[in-house]
Amino acid sequence: MTEAEWKVLDRKAMSVIRLSLSRNVAFHTAKEKTTKGILKVLADMYKKPSAANKVHLMRRLFNLKMSESTVVAEHLNEFNLITAQLTSVAIDFDDEVYLVDDEPLEIAGKGDVRIKTPNGLVWQLRGVRHILGLKRNLISVGQLDDEGYDLSFGSSSWKIIKGAMVMARGKKEGTLYMTVNNHDNIALANANSDADLWHCAGLAT
Repeated sequence: MTEAEWKVLDRKAMSVIRLSLSRNVAFHTAKEKTTKGILKVLADMYKKPSAANKVHLMRRLFNLKMSESTVVAEHLNEFNLITAQLTSVAIDFDDEVYLVDDEPLEIAGKGDVRIKTPNGLVWQLRGVRHILGLKRNLISVGQLDDEGYDLSFGSSSWKIIKGAMVMARGKKEGTLYMTVNNHDNIALANANSDADLWHCAGLAT
């Protein structure tokens, strides 16, 4: 590849990157003339745990709201992205979750759960948090999407598909899509709790 050809490709790459940036972020890359320079600026902005970066990420988290036109999975993905960025700048979250009435509930453990579904398949959920005060366990739709599952909701029912297999299905009850399994068919890995504490799960929407 000649130097001229390389410069053309570099300019195209810069254009794609700049079009992907928000206006306030793109402002910081305005003086850069190469793709390498832009990537270095972005790395300095987001990888270094500076006070300004932490404040910016915390503000994004606190101001995150879901509009009526937003798909639930997209909103959850945005939330997961922000929390991952906060973790990367050394901001850790307490082992508590908060209900809508601001009541804190302690996370007693975290681990993998294996559920035997009615069709005989074993469905493994990773990184499940065991919350003592929560009557029903909620499965993150965003997390399932990140792990490669296809989710289908409609007509007051739901199903989760991976490849050609339907891993789980259920019906809508109120505002939750529910699945019920016999606790004898549930096994826990890396979590110190009794299997009957995990007997019912709801998909958060």
